[in-house]
Amino acid sequence: MTTQFISGIKDVVDQYDAFIIDLWGVIHNGKKPYPCALETLRNLKDLKKTTLLLSNSPRRVFASEAHLEDMGLGRNLYTHIYTSGEDTYQGLKDRPDMWHQKLGTRLYHIGPEFHHPMFSDLNYQKVSSPNEADFLLMTGAEFPHIEDYEKDLKSAIDRNLPMLCANPDRVVVSGGQIILCCGGVAEYYEKMGGDVFYHGKPYPAVYQPVFSHLGGLAPSRILAIGDSLTTDIKGAMGNGIDGALIMGGIHHEILLSDGRMTNETPDLLQNLSKKTGITPKYALAEMGWAA
Repeated sequence: MTTQFISGIKDVVDQYDAFIIDLWGVIHNGKKPYPCALETLRNLKDLKKTTLLLSNSPRRVFASEAHLEDMGLGRNLYTHIYTSGEDTYQGLKDRPDMWHQKLGTRLYHIGPEFHHPMFSDLNYQKVSSPNEADFLLMTGAEFPHIEDYEKDLKSAIDRNLPMLCANPDRVVVSGGQIILCCGGVAEYYEKMGGDVFYHGKPYPAVYQPVFSHLGGLAPSRILAIGDSLTTDIKGAMGNGIDGALIMGGIHHEILLSDGRMTNETPDLLQNLSKKTGITPKYALAEMGWAA
């Protein structure tokens, strides 16, 4: 498949009834929304298109809605929202499979305190070190370097603790900078020999509630928009959904020069697609409506 470069979502809007849209690097930069993305959401709403914001955010849905509202992205601008944090909460609550059922009740939380709603109303005990825990709950990378986590991870490996990761993203764009994200810590733990279960894109379980929200709409009528080949686009392709890559997100240093497409961009994207084995159907610099 060859990627089609488009100038904006308007170019393909008539081909789809619903849009699954990533947040970080697509709609906002971690601090404020992109004006072009807000325009696109307004236009999709005017056309009565269904929009579902699907984020690898460790926040639960209610917290994500409040966070977006604080940034100026009102609840009236999108139809649905679902997060990896909500999916993790449901996994902890329902224990839907053997992996979750084997977890104990004592968790060692790696992440900020404001992620506590993921488990605070459930039957789990938060402990102060891996040596007291039954499993690790990874929700956020508060420190910039993987070495900052090695002591805790080594203790967990010594006790053969499983890790539940609430965000598979290895890196994230925040304020225009690419920083370590909790999926990067979880990946490092796997390389150490740890057992990790990921909630979120590109893993299949997170798409079950997505399809439920979309009312069983055929995948061919859905477009996923995201800035990561390995999460957004891979997850979409695994579910028969077309993907549009926002090149100005986490791949911007590879694909764009000073934030702009150049004559080299198609070849750069082709090389990146060969490297990852993932080719988006469409690509555009940002989630704008039209050139």
